[in-house]
Amino acid sequence: MAIGILRHGVPKLLYSEESVLWATSNLYYGFDAQYGMWHPPVYLYSLAATAGLFGTGNVAMRATSLAWFLLSLVVAWKITGLLLGKGTPPLVRALPIGLMVMTPLLMEGGLLLDIDNTSLCFAILLLIWLYLKDPATLAPRRLGLLTLVFAFALASKLTTPYMLLASIGAYQVLRQQPIRGFVQAVVIGVGGTAVFAAAYLAYCTVLRYPAGFMFQFSYVGKSSSFLHNPGLNNSLHSIYWNLTWISVPIALLVASAIALRTVAFVRARRAQPIDLLLIFCVAGLLAYVPWYAAIGKYTVPPVAAGVLAAGIELGSRLMALQRPVLRTRDVLVAGGTVAVAILLLLVGTPLQFRPPGFYLASTGLGVITAPHVYLALKLVAFPLVLFGAWRLLRGRPRSEVWLVAAIAYLLIANPIDIAKLAGMGPGSSPYRAYAEPGFDATVAFLNASVSGHPGEAILAPKDIGFYFNGHYYGMEDVADVGDISTRPNVRYVVDSTLYPAKPGLDGVMRELSLREVKRIGAFVVYENPGYNGA
Repeated sequence: MAIGILRHGVPKLLYSEESVLWATSNLYYGFDAQYGMWHPPVYLYSLAATAGLFGTGNVAMRATSLAWFLLSLVVAWKITGLLLGKGTPPLVRALPIGLMVMTPLLMEGGLLLDIDNTSLCFAILLLIWLYLKDPATLAPRRLGLLTLVFAFALASKLTTPYMLLASIGAYQVLRQQPIRGFVQAVVIGVGGTAVFAAAYLAYCTVLRYPAGFMFQFSYVGKSSSFLHNPGLNNSLHSIYWNLTWISVPIALLVASAIALRTVAFVRARRAQPIDLLLIFCVAGLLAYVPWYAAIGKYTVPPVAAGVLAAGIELGSRLMALQRPVLRTRDVLVAGGTVAVAILLLLVGTPLQFRPPGFYLASTGLGVITAPHVYLALKLVAFPLVLFGAWRLLRGRPRSEVWLVAAIAYLLIANPIDIAKLAGMGPGSSPYRAYAEPGFDATVAFLNASVSGHPGEAILAPKDIGFYFNGHYYGMEDVADVGDISTRPNVRYVVDSTLYPAKPGLDGVMRELSLREVKRIGAFVVYENPGYNGA
C-alpha cells in the first residue's frame, strides 16, 4: 500500500499492477482494486514517505516504526516531567522511559510494521500529555486543541482513541467532577469525530477513494468479533500471550502500581493525574484481552500508558529511599545470589512461543508452545534477587527491600530478554517478530528460482509475496490450499514453521505428494511435482 500511495496518491493497487494472484475474483468486497485503508491512513502515508525516500527494504521499513517509537518516547519524557516535576533528577525521570524500552511488547512494537504500535501510540500519548497539562480545563481554546489532537488520533485508528475518551470521563468522575468530565468527553469526542469525518470525506472525494471501504472491511466485516464474547479458551489464550510479551516482571510492576494508586485513591477520595494513565491501561486491556481476545499489537497503547505510570510511581518512591550502610560480607552474599539468578535467566530463551502477527488469533490454541521452563526459571530467579536485597538492606522496612529487589530484577531480567530478541532479529521480515529467522534467505532462494521462469508462481504468506519478484497467491487469502498448491503454474508452497499462515500445512502437503525441498531458518519450502516449468 505504500507503493500504491506513491503511484496513485491513495493506498490502492490495481489488480493489473499486482504480482498477487487471486483464487477468487472480487475478493475485496467487489471493489475495482485492492484497497488497503482498513484503518485511517496516517501510518500508511508515513510508510509511503519512507518508501519514496529509501525504498522498501527491511531496514527502511523498520526505521519508520522506530521513528514513531522514538517520538512516543519523547512524549513519554514530557509526561514524566509533568507528573514528577521538572526539578526531578534526570535519572529518575529516565526510569519510566527505560521501563518502556525494557518491555518486549513495546520494544518489538518499535520495529514492527503496524498502526497501534506506531502512529496510534504516539497520538494517544500526545493527547494524554496535552490533557494532563490542565485536566480541569473547560476553556474553548484548550478544548479546541484537544479536539484537533483527538482527530489526529482517529486518523490512525477509530477504536482505541474512544477508549481513552471513556477513561477521561472515568478519571473526572473519580476526581468528583462528573459534569466536567462529561462536558470534556462530549466536546473532545464529538468535535474530534466531526473534524476527522469532514477531513476523511474531503480526502475520499478529492482523491476518489471509496469512503465506505474502511467501514465495510474493518467494522462490518469484523462486527462479530466485537459484539460477542470470544469464549473462555480464547480469552485465556489472549491473557497468556499478552502477559508473556509484556513480561512477568513488568506486568507485576504495573499491577503493583495499580494497587498502590488504588490505596491512595481510597485514602484521598480523589484521583490524581497519574491515575488517568492507569485507568486507560486497565480499560484498554480489559477491552482487548478478555473481551476481544486480541493477540498482536492492539494492546501497545494501553500497555505503554501503564508502564509509563508504573515507572513514574516507582521513580517517586525511589527518591524517598536513603542510601544503606553496606557490609562487605553482605555485598558478597547478595552478589552471589544475584549471579545465580542471572545464570538462571540466561539459560532460558525469552518468549518461547509463536511470535506475534496479524493472523495469529485465527490459528487457535495450538499455536503456543508454553514456556514453562522459562517462566519457572524466572520464578526461581526472583526470590534469589529478593534474598540479595534483604541481605543488603537488613533492618530497613520491607517495602524498601521489595522495591530494591523489583528494580534489580527488572534491570537484570528484561535487558536479557531484549538482548536475546535483538540477537534473533537479522534476516527476519519487517512484518514478523524477531524469532523467525530465515526470511531474507527464503526470499533470495525463491527469487533465484523465478529468474529463469517468468511464469512461475508460488503460494506463500503475503509478506514473502511482497518481496518475491514473480506472481504469488497470498496464503492468508486462500481457502483451499490443496487446489492452489497443485495448479500447474505454482512451483513452490512456502510457510513458516513458527508462525504458520496455515497450521497443519505439512500434513496437507504430504497428502498431495508435495515434497519438502528446502528448510531455511523458520521457513519451509515444498515443491509441486505438477509444475509445468513455464
